[in-house]
Amino acid sequence: MSVRVAKNAAWNIIGVSLPLVAGVLAVPLLLQGLGQAKLGVFSLALGLFGFAGVFDLGLGRALTQTVASEQGKGSNQPAIAGLVRRGLGAVLALGLFWGLALWWAASPITHDLFHLDGAIADETILGIHWLALTLPLILLSTSLTGVLEGMQHFRAVNLLRAPIGAATFLIPALIAQCTDNLGWVIASLALTRAVGVVLWGLLVWRLFPLFTQSLAPKLNPNAMWRFTGWLSVSNLVGPFMVHADRFYLASIFPPALVALYTVPLDALVRATILPSAAMNAAFPALTHLGTQTQPQSARALIRGAGFLMLGLWFLPILLVGVLLPQLLTLWLGTAFADQIISMTQWLMLGILINGFAHIPFALLQSAGRSDITAKIHLIELPLYAVGLVILTHEFGITGAAMAWFGRVLCDTALLYLIATVQFPTIRPTLKPLFAAAIAAVLILAAVFILMH
Repeated sequence: MSVRVAKNAAWNIIGVSLPLVAGVLAVPLLLQGLGQAKLGVFSLALGLFGFAGVFDLGLGRALTQTVASEQGKGSNQPAIAGLVRRGLGAVLALGLFWGLALWWAASPITHDLFHLDGAIADETILGIHWLALTLPLILLSTSLTGVLEGMQHFRAVNLLRAPIGAATFLIPALIAQCTDNLGWVIASLALTRAVGVVLWGLLVWRLFPLFTQSLAPKLNPNAMWRFTGWLSVSNLVGPFMVHADRFYLASIFPPALVALYTVPLDALVRATILPSAAMNAAFPALTHLGTQTQPQSARALIRGAGFLMLGLWFLPILLVGVLLPQLLTLWLGTAFADQIISMTQWLMLGILINGFAHIPFALLQSAGRSDITAKIHLIELPLYAVGLVILTHEFGITGAAMAWFGRVLCDTALLYLIATVQFPTIRPTLKPLFAAAIAAVLILAAVFILMH
């Protein structure tokens, strides 16, 4: 991993660590202010943010890939800005469309999907309406971040990302100390994210010539739209599989029981922003290099990412796994923790292997092969749906965690298998990395078995 990419990865990890800590600190405050049932509904509202890639059809990621790719080809910035303006215009239009759809669907989601009624239903509808109003701005912020990452301005991005991300969790937690009205707590979540788009816009204005016209011929946007098309499939199915379990559980279990599943899952999923942050730093560099044209440099990047996963991902998770009962009790109290230890262990196994999956995922998408990741997700979707229903029926919320682990294990194996076929020059680096990922999971599983 080059010095520049390593610095970018470090900035990304710093930028996501503060929100991660804020999220962990916010949960006890939210539990105290809202109660277990409303906390379960609030976690579902958080889950809607996971569908940002669905709502923008993957244009945020596509803009990162497009900006980095065109820079690698030597295109001038004003010409690249023309492509970016088209992408942002499409994102805004999509945001308005989905915002209207979410506003209209607020009542069916609350009554028919979550099976809520009375005061909690009214508060949930109010919260969803606020999410709908701010959705266009939230999508714009994701795309603006993508532009800056494509330009590899990671220091500036993370100096802004850290406080905005922390505020996303801490402000709703503070509001929950003043009122237990779920609608206003969700509203504060949405407004905090919306304010962020203003700050992202000012940063892009300062660092990127967004409105500078180019005298050179306009760049062809077809590659960006094609990348977006396949990525939209992946970004529809991927977040659906990541978040569908909680919505499925909400349709068959009361909110208080759903909270037992979603609270540890949300904390663990937020932890994956650490490997994601590292690979997001490598993604534009891989795109700029080209894995086929500069395979040696690409191998060095992948090798460095592998060492990073082993040192900064596997070892901390192993430590948390050893101390899991004590940490859960300290975080959520004995009554809550005793009910979720076994389930959380399954989730931790899935989270661990999922971190290693970010490497082949970034490698494939840096080469513009978003179609491959989309096809993998389409294959996995029906298998996961069947497994989720069967295992949840047999083992309750622990069964849902088992199905989640099985899905991410298959996903990681397929990504590594296909990446080794697609990039034969990088195969010698990918094979031992996948073996190390499997070994890490087996070691953590052995720790959990010995704890029983």
